[in-house]
Amino acid sequence: MSHNRHEHDEFMQKHVNKKVLIIDDNVDLVKILEIAFKTWGHEVRVAHDGFIGLEIAHEFVPDVAIIDIGMPGMDGYSLCKILKRDPKLRNTIFIAETGWGSPEHRRLSKEAGFVYHLVKPFKLCSLQQLMNDNMSGKSNEITPL
Repeated sequence: MSHNRHEHDEFMQKHVNKKVLIIDDNVDLVKILEIAFKTWGHEVRVAHDGFIGLEIAHEFVPDVAIIDIGMPGMDGYSLCKILKRDPKLRNTIFIAETGWGSPEHRRLSKEAGFVYHLVKPFKLCSLQQLMNDNMSGKSNEITPL
């Protein structure tokens, strides 16, 4: 019981506020992530496709961009490559969020400019740990590339 309470308390802690952009066509997952990041004290913007994500990223200038790889229209690899060219986003940390976890997918993520590769399904506490550790990659579910 105390172990669960400790996890709950850690989950509810707020830490250094970051600007987070979530780009994913899965509306339900985006809502969950948005609620979690806001609960953790971060400022959040969301987009459900790559084209809207581009617009928001250029205006919002996020510290962290979590981008789904398998989106219709513009996939996450292409989106990340475009965003990486924007000088305003040179300090943004890009996290690939995908159901694909093969070595080939991880290689493609790295080539596109992602710093981390997060494979769905994942635990929110792993994503929170990554944010709290100042993007140090200490989470066991999130692979630094």
